[in-house]
Amino acid sequence: MSEGQYEGGKLSEPEWVVIPQDQCKQVGDAVSLICTVANIDVDDMEWTAIYPTRRPISVGQFINTPHCPSSCTIRVDESIGEYNLTIDPLESKDFGVWQCSAPTADPQAYTMYLSAPDTCNNVTISVNDYNLTESNIYTVHNGSYLNFICDPHGCQYPCVTTKWFNGTEEIKTSTESNELSLTVSEYDDGISITCSANVATDPPVEDMTVLHVLHQPRVFEILILVGSQPFTKGDKVELECSTNGNPDPIYEWQVGDEVLQDTDRILNIEFNNEVTVKCTATNPHGTDFDTIILKEKG
Repeated sequence: MSEGQYEGGKLSEPEWVVIPQDQCKQVGDAVSLICTVANIDVDDMEWTAIYPTRRPISVGQFINTPHCPSSCTIRVDESIGEYNLTIDPLESKDFGVWQCSAPTADPQAYTMYLSAPDTCNNVTISVNDYNLTESNIYTVHNGSYLNFICDPHGCQYPCVTTKWFNGTEEIKTSTESNELSLTVSEYDDGISITCSANVATDPPVEDMTVLHVLHQPRVFEILILVGSQPFTKGDKVELECSTNGNPDPIYEWQVGDEVLQDTDRILNIEFNNEVTVKCTATNPHGTDFDTIILKEKG
């Protein structure tokens, strides 16, 4: 086996001139798999179908290829190191991962996908190190780094490109990748992440997942739902503790010095005099509170 060509008494390094590119074809099409390497003996190069069935195809040799050599043509141009495999027509068994290998001193190979668009029938989203807690729901912690992976089953690039959405808004990524990385915060609690796989010949197929982000409560403010400042003695007052938090917090109300037994986010009281009302929200991840002063008229 050759390990390169000699130039000036020294072994020259192989140079990959044309690297195999992914292709999207259908059964019955013709395809040319192109691989060009300089400074090696082209006769020793090899195309191999490495998935789903390993099938080496080299010059003058067709191993375990039921419809080759009748449908397969090897074209070699030693002057430029070009080594092309043409398959015409394509059969279903031809789709998968193909590899062009060069028998250099340090063996090298490049792989490509030969894909068919009509094999994409569904798509699923998975998240690193997390399992679904309910149908399409991932429960994660505040500050977690998440790597979403979109798997279009039975279909490979370039027959499919993926886009990511937060609700209906597209998430811009540097490339059309089947992976998305996010560091989540409490403000991401309840958002939906969708992967849309755009297939060459079919409408997009999609999968959607919802994030439940565990975080401590935040009390934004105490709202007056019934009544208005200032109050008269005997007025009915309804207050709401405006919060977030996951899981939902429990509430503690304090009116003046009195801690009430009411643990709902809504509090109904009768106004007697000017007083400070405090709402405290607590869940397993922390506590927060806010206060409001109910003022007396006049």
